[in-house]
This record gives sequence, C-alpha cells and structure tokens, in this order.
Amino acid sequence: MDAHALVVVIDLLTSLLHSQVLVLLKQLMQLLSLLRHSLRLFLLVLLVLLLLGLLGGSSASGSGAAQGTGAFSLSTNNINHISKHVPSVFANQVPHMSNQQLTDALQSRSFFDPQWSQAQVNNAVQRGFNTLRSQNLTGEHILTINGERITFFIHTNGNFGTAYGSYRLTPCFFGR
Repeated sequence: MDAHALVVVIDLLTSLLHSQVLVLLKQLMQLLSLLRHSLRLFLLVLLVLLLLGLLGGSSASGSGAAQGTGAFSLSTNNINHISKHVPSVFANQVPHMSNQQLTDALQSRSFFDPQWSQAQVNNAVQRGFNTLRSQNLTGEHILTINGERITFFIHTNGNFGTAYGSYRLTPCFFGR
C-alpha cells in the first residue's frame, strides 16, 4: 500500500472514531479507488468487521434516563477532571508528595491504561459517554472501549460526572 493510501486509511479510521459518517464515506470511496479489486474486497470485509466491533463492542450496565442525546464534547473542566486518572499527568504531582501521601492517593484512585495518551483517554471517554447518552442512561456504567474497561458516572440530568480506568498503580510505578 503506498503512502497516499495509508494516509487515507488513517483519515478513515480517525473519521470513524469521531462518527463523521459523511467524511468516512468520502474517504472510503477515495481509498477504494486506489486499490486493486481483491484488496477492495478485503478492505470492505475488514471495515464491516471494524464497524461491527465499534458499534457492538461496548457493554453497559446500570439504568436510568438522561435528558438530551446530542453529541457530547468534553469541556475543559471534564478534561481536567479525568486527567486526575491519567498516569502521566498524575506523575507530575508525585515529586511534591511524601511517600505516605502517594500511597494514600493511590489507594483511592484508579487510572486509565498507562500506555494511553491524554488524547486517547479523551477520545475514549467522549465516545463512551456518547454511547451511554444515546441509550438515555444515567448512574454508573462500565464500558469496554479499545479493549479497556472504563467506568462512567452520569448525573440524573444527563450531564457528565466522571470517568476512570481500572488500573491500580503502586508507588513503584512512579519510581518510589
């Protein structure tokens, strides 16, 4: 696959993750025009499997009714809140904590996948919240997104509450 086709594939996946269906279809048509017939068929099968995995791959638990179901974008406050559960962000606080403060903080906190960037966390949380909101759910729910379990809390008015991963880290992770 040449560099142009790879760029189109990356754009295609990015659009898919952001639910921009019209952009996705346009990019799919561009990609298909670049490939041989056998590769087109393979890509279509792969895309269908990917779509089925993205649309049917999340599992929710709990119940409730949210108010609106329009697309949700994380606010600065939401990003600041969930960043407390991003290991690379939390690591910036560690030098200012005693060993006991660090131990206490880690006992009451779980984290997103340490391999994920802040952007990956934001994308997963936004996607998960939109999934739950489209189902009119409130309360606490656990979704599996990109292979990772994420716990969400949605207020009874449908507003975003919090989201956090399932990783429990130790002081050793932060070099202590």
